[in-house]
Amino acid sequence: ELVLSFRQTAASTSAARTRANKWWKFW
Repeated sequence: ELVLSFRQTAASTSAARTRANKWWKFW
């Protein structure tokens, strides 16, 4: 399903963004 993969990509992107935010706060 195209929508499912799109949602999965958005979820992984937001997860990476949260991870980056944690790293920036750590620094």
